[in-house]
Order: sequence, then C-alpha cells, then structure tokens
Amino acid sequence: MANDNENFDIYDHPVLNMANMRIQTRPMQSLHDALIRLVWTYAVGAAVIGFSRAGKSFAFELLANKIKARNGKPVPVVIYSVFSRDMHTIKAMYEDITDYINLPLPKRPRIPEMKAAITMYIAERAVECGVKIAVFVIDEAQRLNIKQLDVFSELHDIMKHKYGIHVIMIFVGNKDQLSTLLKQIIRGENQHLQGRFFRQLVEFKGLSTMREVKECLDQYDTLRYTKCGPTYTEQFLPEEYSHGFRLSSLAPVMWDSFRDIQKTLSIDSWGIEHFIKTTSTLLSDYLTQYGVDGDIETMINHSMTVDELNSLIEIL
Repeated sequence: MANDNENFDIYDHPVLNMANMRIQTRPMQSLHDALIRLVWTYAVGAAVIGFSRAGKSFAFELLANKIKARNGKPVPVVIYSVFSRDMHTIKAMYEDITDYINLPLPKRPRIPEMKAAITMYIAERAVECGVKIAVFVIDEAQRLNIKQLDVFSELHDIMKHKYGIHVIMIFVGNKDQLSTLLKQIIRGENQHLQGRFFRQLVEFKGLSTMREVKECLDQYDTLRYTKCGPTYTEQFLPEEYSHGFRLSSLAPVMWDSFRDIQKTLSIDSWGIEHFIKTTSTLLSDYLTQYGVDGDIETMINHSMTVDELNSLIEIL
C-alpha cells in the first residue's frame, strides 16, 4: 500500500476509519444548505426526515463542523440522540441528555442542576466560537412523545433569556415513525409546538441515481490522505491506479447491484453510510485480494454483506 509518510497509520485511513471519511454527496450538500439557511434566518427549529438508515445521523456528524454564521464564524452544533422510548418523566429526559453529552453532575442531580449543566455547555460552546447562535440536533426524534418536546422549549427559552444565545432545535427522525408525532403536533392543543419548532421540514435521502454513485466514487479517485499522500483508490491499488484504473468505472455495476436490493426492500435510495461501508470493503478487502480484473459483481455483492441491507434480503 502506497504512502511515504513515516507517521502514517493505515488504520486511520478514511477507507478503514469512517470517522475520518470526508466524502460529500448531493443529499449532504442539500442538507448543509438547509442548515445554513436555518442559521442565517435565525429559525427556531425544523424537522429533518428520511427513511431509516438513509444516513441522516452520519450526515450530521460530518456536517457538524461545517456550519458557519453570516460572519464566517463557526456555529456550534450539539448532537443528542434519543436513547429509548422508556423515558416516562421529564427528569429521565434531562438525565438522558446530560448522560449522552457526558456532562459532569452531582451524584443525584435535580432537574434545575441538569438544565444548568446543559445550557452552560451550549453557552460555552457558543462563546468559544464567538457567536450568539447554536444548533441543537435531536436525533432519533421519533422516539419522543409529545410531552417531552417541552424539554426543548425550556432549553431554548433559558438560552435566550439567560445567555442571549439563539438555539435552533433540529428534530431528526425516520419518516414513517416521526410522522406519528408530527400528526399529534398539528392538533389544536399542540399547535404552539408546530409554530415553534416544526414550521420547516427538510427531507433527506441517500443516493438516488447512478450519477450520484459515480460522483462519490470520483472522490475516492481524487481525495488524498494525507494531504500529500495518494488518493483513496491509489492507496490500496497503487499499481492498478498507475495503469489507469479508477474506482468510478465501477459505478454502473455497483448501482445495478444496489437496485436489486432496492426492489426487494422497497427503499427509495442508497444510504450514504451503507454505500461507504460497501465501497470501502470492496476497495480495501476484495479488489486488493482478487484484482480489478476479477468477478467485480460477485465482489460487490460480498462487500454488501457487511451492510445490513443484504442481510435483510437473506432474512426475507
């Protein structure tokens, strides 16, 4: 494998460590643009919906450090993932948030102490960035019930009145399941929540066309790790790359393989997290072992077994 940097650790490479992956997709760019619009217009909240495993959580993790205010300063993005549907009290909700963000608390914290810890954390992040705005992402929001939304109203109000910081609440959830909560919100007694947090709706999809798949594979052929190192493809296939092979040439057969799965599972697009797992496995495990002249379709199908999409087909 090609890399001349003596401090280089192959297991930090984006192909092997998704935390370092920087692939951009059209859906992710659309989500980025939507978040920028929400920040620049000082929206109070929004809902981001998409099918299960579309890559919503993964997209937010990649975009968290890329949201800028109008003045170019970074906007802090705090991500919280709702752990369970079994939180029946407001106190349990606050406990879950503080635990997820890993905030220091007394042994048996009371609600006011947890509120203070959460809001202080957000305020400190905003001060560090030199801005008066922050984004709070509530992932897996379909696990919430209608009463638990009051927690986020409280946090928003505390941030505004105590710290003078505007917090945008972004509720992220699976399309079918979150729609149940949204239907409750539009009822008369809950319309204040709709007006506050759910006036704007953003739909997130995975890769929907072969062209989008090729655009992602093009990035494997051009992105480098490290800065002066080889491209992602070249790192694992140096000889083949020097002779003209490009991973993007496999876009048609990869898309056809996904389409077979898509028809079986009735999903509308290829989740970016699943796509990256498949592509990285194909590149780092199969093509390096069997070569670019081997049975590409079989290698792709085997790579997809890393992804639960193909596992679901076996169950079905």
